Formats: sequence, C-alpha cells, structure tokens
Amino acid sequence: MKRRRVTLVAALAAVALAATALLPLSLLAATVRSGGQLVVAEGETLAGNSYLAGVSVEARATTTGDLAAVGYSVRVQAPVGGDLTVVSGSGQVLAAVAGDLRIAGGFVVVDAAVQGDLVVVGGNVQIGPGAKVGGDLVLVAGAAVFEGDVRGVAKVASGQARIDGSLGRGGDVTVARGVTFGPKAAAGAAVAYFSPAEAVVAPEASALRSLLRHNRIPSISETGVAKRAILQFLAFWHLLSFISNLLLGLAIAYGSRAFAGDLSREFRKKPGRSLLAGLGVFVLAPAAAALATVSLFAMPVGVLILLAVLAAGVLAAPLATVALGRALLSWHGEPARKVSFREVAVGAVALALLGLVPQAGFWLRLVLGLVAVGAATRVLLARVRGPSPLFQALSAIRGEKADGDGKGGAGQS
Repeated sequence: MKRRRVTLVAALAAVALAATALLPLSLLAATVRSGGQLVVAEGETLAGNSYLAGVSVEARATTTGDLAAVGYSVRVQAPVGGDLTVVSGSGQVLAAVAGDLRIAGGFVVVDAAVQGDLVVVGGNVQIGPGAKVGGDLVLVAGAAVFEGDVRGVAKVASGQARIDGSLGRGGDVTVARGVTFGPKAAAGAAVAYFSPAEAVVAPEASALRSLLRHNRIPSISETGVAKRAILQFLAFWHLLSFISNLLLGLAIAYGSRAFAGDLSREFRKKPGRSLLAGLGVFVLAPAAAALATVSLFAMPVGVLILLAVLAAGVLAAPLATVALGRALLSWHGEPARKVSFREVAVGAVALALLGLVPQAGFWLRLVLGLVAVGAATRVLLARVRGPSPLFQALSAIRGEKADGDGKGGAGQS
C-alpha cells in the first residue's frame, strides 16, 4: 500500500512538471496587474507581455511586448511594442502599436499608428486622422466614423458609416442605412459598398466616384423583417398565454374542485359584486399595503398584502379561464357539480380568441380577470368566516336571542 502511494505521488509530480514545461515562457514571465482604478504610471516600463484588468485602466507606461487590457474604461496612452488587445465598455487607443490592434467595446476611439492589422468591434466607433494602419482594417459597428489611412484592404460593416480617410487597396462597405464619403475620402482601388441607397459623396472627393461600386440591398422595411419579427413574437406570446392559462386552470380545477365550483358560481351569479371586489384587490389593497409599510411593526403585513396582490395578478387569467369556460357551457342550465377538462379548455380558447381582438379584447379580458379575482376573493373570505369559532358563536347568540324574543312575544300574547 505504501509503495502504491509513493508511485501515485511520483506520477502526479511528473504530470505537474510536464504541464509547467509546456507553458510558454512568455506567460510565466508576464506582468499581471489588477485593481479598481488601475494606473500604470508614466516613466515606467512594462517588460515582456503584460495583462491589465480593472474597473478603470490607464496605461501610461511603454510596453515592450504584447499588452491585453480589460475594464469598464480602458485608455492606452503609451506605445506598445507588440500586439494590443482591449476589451472594455469605453476604450481609447492614443499611442502607437507595433503589432496588431484588436479592440472591442461600446464606445471605441483609435487615433494612433498601427503597424499591423486593425480589428474593431463596437457600438460607436471613431477612427481618428492619426490612425495610420499598415495592414488591413476590419470594422464592425453600429455607427462608424473613419478618418484614418489604411494601406491594406478595408472591410466595414455598420448601421451607418462616414468615410473621410484613405482606403489604400480599396475594400467593401456594408451599411444598413447609408454611407457618406467626406472631402478627404480616397482609395487606391475599387470600393464596393452595399446599402439601400446611393452613397453621399462630397464634391471634394469627386475623383472617388469612378472607383465606387454600388450594390443595392433592400432596407429593413422593404424586407419586412421587423413586421415578421413582431408577428412571430405576438404569435408566440398568445400561444404561451393559452398554454399557461390552460395548465394553471386545470391545476385550480383539479386541485380544489369545491373551490373551482364556488368560484364559477360566484362568477356567474354575482358578477357586479365580484367586479367591485376585484377592483378592491388591485386598488385598495396596494394602498393599504403602502400605509402599512410606513410602520415598522406593520411592515410584514404590508409585504404580505403586496405579495397577495402580485399572486392575484398572476392568477387572474387562469381563474377567469375556469370561471368563463364553465359559464359558457352552462349558459342554458345548471352546470355539473365538478369542473371538467372541457370547461377549462373552452375558457382558455375563449380568452385566447379575445386576445386577438384589438383594444376591445384587451379591455374585456381585463374586466373578466377583475371579476374572476373578485369572485375568488369573495369565496375565500366566505370560507374564512364560515368555520370561524367566533363567527359560529356570534351566530348562536343571535339565534338564541331570536328564540327568546319569539317566546317572549308568545307569552305576552
């Protein structure tokens, strides 16, 4: 047994040594810094590869190797000797990069020379006039402004774009709305742009017109993508509503058949009183809960009332499903003693069809939900009052008093 343990320990040690040997030496010698407000001071040098992370990162020191910075806000103000990778909500690169620059963020500014390729992914991207890119450019953004100089091929995809710089070997631009070529726009080869409309070209860049190739693509309104998406969402929402009302309605009907029967009876025979009770649940109860939360001792009661109101809002449609289906199938006579699956299914279908009717269907569903919640409230209150010993005692006292009065009246006569 002891020899096995020694062998196991030796094997684990060998695996650990092998894994360490496989790690890049550059990673083992890397500089890693993190903090809330991380600032690498000017005059300092980050030797080798460096990794910076923080809520706010400012790199003011020169980096001899690669640099990776991650944070809500990242600002690089000193030269980077290798590749630079930035991931941030707001990222700014204002110093030269000897290798490739890859940056992603909500708001991105690049205004420095990049000897390699420049890859940018962001919401709002600004490539300033100081951005001299020695390689290719790949830019994906919601809105993009390019004022730099690219020696390689440019690939731009954006919601809308403004090109006011030089595209050395041409490229292509794809936009959803439109593209504008400013006064300083130039290209050394053909530029194909894909957009719903013709590009706007400044008069000073008229020489660029001969290099532009327009490939018209349909706009979002023309393709009907937005309309189809809305219709698909509404269809999914109605289907989900129907299924949830059916399942919860069945849970109510089969979970307590007596309660479901009393609910349906109250819903059919006393809709006015049930509607007033439902309005009380959603109007008076929240007001009472708000008043209760003012006091420290009554705060738990207020929280419970608010939770009860929330539960009533969630269960309003399933309660209406049970009551409405039973009311529709028993329109000409007294319903069966127990709520059936058929009645719940009919109620779910009726509510789903009302949901397809604009405006009037919404208000009718709202009223039905209020009546159902009010009916359920009246049933629950009646059940609470019914078996209460105090209520029974008071009823007994009233009965004895009535009997005494009757006997007294008989004696006098």
